[in-house]
Amino acid sequence: MHIVRNFFLSVMLLSLSNVTLTQNKFVIGTWPVGGLAICIISVLQHLAHCEATNKTPVVYWGPGFYYYHPNGFNGVRDNVWEYYFEPVSDLRYTPGDSMSRCCGGGAGCGQFSSINLHNQELRDQAHRLWKKYIRPKSILLDKVDQFYQANIEGKHTIGVHLRGTDVLPDVVGLKMQRIVDATLAQVRKDSQLFVTSDDLNLFNQFCSLMQGYKIVYYPCYKSDDGKPLHYRVQRPSYAQAGEDVIVEMLLMSRCDYLVLMQSNVSAVPLIINNKVPFKFFMHNELK
Repeated sequence: MHIVRNFFLSVMLLSLSNVTLTQNKFVIGTWPVGGLAICIISVLQHLAHCEATNKTPVVYWGPGFYYYHPNGFNGVRDNVWEYYFEPVSDLRYTPGDSMSRCCGGGAGCGQFSSINLHNQELRDQAHRLWKKYIRPKSILLDKVDQFYQANIEGKHTIGVHLRGTDVLPDVVGLKMQRIVDATLAQVRKDSQLFVTSDDLNLFNQFCSLMQGYKIVYYPCYKSDDGKPLHYRVQRPSYAQAGEDVIVEMLLMSRCDYLVLMQSNVSAVPLIINNKVPFKFFMHNELK
């Protein structure tokens, strides 16, 4: 009799626990008009909110997101977050769940945006949330490790991120020489450059100015007409383009020094590795 009573009591307590957990579910969507990196930073800001309010986070990036693929990607059908990352909790999105897309603050994605990461305290806070919640899928980590071991490990590497396409009107007449000079200031005899960019023309321009230095880059698609990767159908698919950006950000976080243009793609590596030294150019510094 006692065994039966204890069994039903355990079931009741478990049910109540699950009800409480579900009631505390907080679904994090995509920033309404943002690319991949700003949405990752928005997730981090929402995760801070969940911790402060004792909510259980769920990240759901649905079919309306730029990087969605109707056939799915990396074994996942509908949740774009899980194309690239493991779930952040044991709960899952259920159709009809309310969803938070805007967390306010700098650049619309919260205080962890690119404009604030000279603040080491904020960078450390974002890093802690990344370490606690964000787990890239093994298929991405395998690609990162393979490229790193073949091209970066054991070599003094300066990572350079050149943000082009739709931000170029903010830096009309972009002074590439300032980026070159900041890179040269960190170069040693044994240095190499890991160069990332969404813009093929900027990439080629920088590489031509750095002739004589070893340049490595992750083989992925770059826009050759100034249009952002996430605004139109691209080669490869949107979903693949998203994976490539994440792989590049993870690789940048493993560099010895970073030279960066204002962009949330530049900001994410500074969060993943909150100790890497860097030079970050705001738009107005490159006009």
